[in-house]
Amino acid sequence: MNAYAPHNVDPVDNRPHEAGAHVPIPGAHVPIPGVHVPIPGTHSLIQGATPQLSDASVVFGGLVQDDPLGAGLKECLLQGVERAVEELSRSDGYYARPEIRITLPLEAEAAANKLRSMGQSKRVDELILSLNRAAEGAADEAKSLFVDAVRQMKPADALGIVRGGDDAATRYLRSHTEDALVERFSPAIGVHLQQSGAADKWKGFVGIYNRIPGVRRLEADLTRHVCARAIAGLFVRVAEEEKAIRTQPARRTTEILRNVFGRP
Repeated sequence: MNAYAPHNVDPVDNRPHEAGAHVPIPGAHVPIPGVHVPIPGTHSLIQGATPQLSDASVVFGGLVQDDPLGAGLKECLLQGVERAVEELSRSDGYYARPEIRITLPLEAEAAANKLRSMGQSKRVDELILSLNRAAEGAADEAKSLFVDAVRQMKPADALGIVRGGDDAATRYLRSHTEDALVERFSPAIGVHLQQSGAADKWKGFVGIYNRIPGVRRLEADLTRHVCARAIAGLFVRVAEEEKAIRTQPARRTTEILRNVFGRP
């Protein structure tokens, strides 16, 4: 049935009716199966209004769809991923930011200090730079992994996340997906470690150190280390973008973000 077609309403019957009989009322609304009726309370949810929705889903015409809260969180994270990847995939995207710069594995720090004391600082610095170049080169390939993780996210307490801290959605996503993201991203990091020359520089670094008499032999999974640090850096940037959306109305560039986090 066309949802916008006029509907037959029984004419008014002025004849007496038995007690309890149904009397049609002129102009009464006739519900139409499958037609969406707007639900109040979804505007500016971050301001504290209580939504008239379940936290899990809303059923329209028999189909289960994401509720506005969950969809708003996903929109926020997807926008954050887009901007984070765009920035980190540039040259010095990681390297120029000390808080996310990829350093050597912890077990290699003593080796780095030893080699620096032997006049090998340039070798160590070039290795660290090449690790960051590998992460920057692979960052764009992480985008699809993050997008998949966001789309599959089904937070149990969407309202709690919306009303949470500036990075509540990012923290939720990270706690539920980081290990899987590292596993899936590792092959791309491995390829870019080769392309950036980092793999060869690492072999040279390890080889020189392991030949020093009396040192404990250095062994580390460089690919997994760089992958984990690269993913962690992406989460840092996504969290920054989430905070911007929550605190800067101008960053709410879609209708759903304005509905969930408030309008300017």
